[in-house]
Amino acid sequence: MIISDERKKVDEYLSKVDKVREMRQNGEIEPDYQNFIITRIPIDLTPCTPTPIVTATLTKQLNDVGLTCEYTRGDKLQECIDEVHSQFSAGTMQSFNISQSIDNQLREYAVGNYKEVWYQGSTGKFQGLLTKINNEKNFNYLKTHYTDFPYAVSDDNSITQSESTVEAIKHLFVVCATKAAKTVVQGLDTQTMDSSFTNMLGLNKSDIDDNYSNFGSNTIYLVYGYNNGTRDCDGVGVLNFDWTIDIKNYKEKKSNVKHQTTINISSRSVLYTDEDLLKKHYNNAPY
Repeated sequence: MIISDERKKVDEYLSKVDKVREMRQNGEIEPDYQNFIITRIPIDLTPCTPTPIVTATLTKQLNDVGLTCEYTRGDKLQECIDEVHSQFSAGTMQSFNISQSIDNQLREYAVGNYKEVWYQGSTGKFQGLLTKINNEKNFNYLKTHYTDFPYAVSDDNSITQSESTVEAIKHLFVVCATKAAKTVVQGLDTQTMDSSFTNMLGLNKSDIDDNYSNFGSNTIYLVYGYNNGTRDCDGVGVLNFDWTIDIKNYKEKKSNVKHQTTINISSRSVLYTDEDLLKKHYNNAPY
């Protein structure tokens, strides 16, 4: 993974913010942190109930792609969901929008921890700024031309192995969760991860009937340390992950059959603790 020097500074700063805030709450400030200043970014967010993973919804998605075995419904499916959950590493980074590229248009497809407030005179309006910065051409341009661009980019990951269709789909969720969150040192909170994966299983896009193929590009708008009373936060950013899955002969019903499965994922993120720096990059992004 590649992490810019500026991003390392951002992550180090947020780590100190958490430490100082905890010390102040406990009334014990170490001398080195006596004069530490916490700067906040003004942003209007409304708390939301994140979109959960619901077994009935997931059953429909699995049935729509032709999977109807006992592991696609009821208690067996819940066991699969619980197993996937057990492999998530819960973090503290939250979300204020979760979108997916559909027909080359970025559309909200799940609810995160918050929604950004949009009205005349409201502060922030960061989603539009971050959308432009997250554009792949702009992201690469800023990465190349600005040493103060606080980005992280994962190595492209390709995994090929033989497993059952159920195991392959569980593997997809786990790989996407772990690899996507890897570019966020603070980690994604569990509710954000759940919401991000609620609608990943779409209709089969393979040209070969016996195979299952799907792909997606998901965007999570990030917020760290939001205070609903003061309407501000420690940091804002955006995480993007692109993924594909291919399962050979996925409908084959023979007992203990294994299918060749290939999962590819790449992710990138940018995280700001300085509103002026964010706006500078937004204004200088050429695309």
